[in-house]
Amino acid sequence: KKIYKESNLINNIRIMSKILLWGDYKINSGPSNVHRSLINNSNGELMYIKSQNKYLRYIELLWKLLICETVVYPTSIPIRDIRIFKLFDLKKIGILHGCSAYENKINNLGKDQNQVENNENKVLELSDVIICVSEKFSLWCKKRFPQFASKITFVNNGVDIKPRFKKDKKSNINIIVSIDVIKLYFS
Repeated sequence: KKIYKESNLINNIRIMSKILLWGDYKINSGPSNVHRSLINNSNGELMYIKSQNKYLRYIELLWKLLICETVVYPTSIPIRDIRIFKLFDLKKIGILHGCSAYENKINNLGKDQNQVENNENKVLELSDVIICVSEKFSLWCKKRFPQFASKITFVNNGVDIKPRFKKDKKSNINIIVSIDVIKLYFS
């Protein structure tokens, strides 16, 4: 029942009905969009927290942790959450959407750098598997976190490859936006 294979994560999530997804899926952020996609494509077999009330969410979490075998979460979660997971005998899989400490530093977000680094390192340490959102990012993470390299793997985020037309406001010219443009931008 391992779901660690890079290319089969979604298919394996569909097979295992005792997987709990912890994390927001309502707002419009990268991690939330990924979680919403996992929920929508799991054929109803993926458990997730439905309550929106902060306190009820944790009650629902505790109940579902009792019946799940695996919990999947963004690695940006508070350390208290992963400590709760650790109390239960289950697999812990973190999805690494970005490096909080690195982003805090380069974007001058003003958070306490030591606290951000300590939280991120502790979450990664307590995770059984760390899934990065691309192969390139996973290679970068293995260099940044060599102590966790054996736990780091990747699943590429999906991209809609259907070309669409976008009107250039400056020149009034239609531009085709496609996967090729995205590849050029991220190369």
